Amino acid sequence: KSGFLKEGDIVSLDALDSAIQSAKDFEIKTQAGKVSLRKAENVRAIRHALSRAEQTKDRALWVLVEEKIVKAGAELADFGEVKFAVQRLTNQRARDSVEGELKEMIDERNKPQIEDLLTRARSLEMHDKWYA
Repeated sequence: KSGFLKEGDIVSLDALDSAIQSAKDFEIKTQAGKVSLRKAENVRAIRHALSRAEQTKDRALWVLVEEKIVKAGAELADFGEVKFAVQRLTNQRARDSVEGELKEMIDERNKPQIEDLLTRARSLEMHDKWYA
């Protein structure tokens, strides 16, 4: 079972880091144990990348989130935290697209297109402090 970030949540990796380190210290020998360790390391990487990228427009940080999702691969695709990270990444890409198009239309002074983009921006809840 996985949890989801809510506004104001603080992502702590301490417990997961401790569990991963304990598993490494134990020197897991079974294939199932090794798979579980790899999954935990991938979830940790996604959590860390997402916690750094959230509430930013930093493309490099969002690319890192995507890289961690891709690395986790199909074995974690149905895991709740991975689905959440994919949703956040998709939302950020949509926001970036609207912001880019909006800047272009403002430069061209295309009022009908600006109004359409502002409607899309509102639907993406881009009225927050990160998209002024």
